[in-house]
Amino acid sequence: MLTALAFAIPYAVVRAVAQRLPREGHAVLWGAFAGSAVGFLYSLSGVAMFTCVLVSLLVAAAVAGALFHRYYTCEDAEGHRIA
Repeated sequence: MLTALAFAIPYAVVRAVAQRLPREGHAVLWGAFAGSAVGFLYSLSGVAMFTCVLVSLLVAAAVAGALFHRYYTCEDAEGHRIA
């Protein structure tokens, strides 16, 4: 129950804050959330902490990069979504 709450509250905060950020901040915020979530879940498997940190950083970078590309190609110069 507490684990679900630990994910639900940051998720709600990220959804509320990310819409107000420019595309770079939006992508980095979602990348950080995804990386921390995967890192936390991976740490429950009992592997070394260094491995968890490395995996979470790789996931965060990949998600941030993919989302930046998506936002960069689907928005105009002012940040409005292209229909």
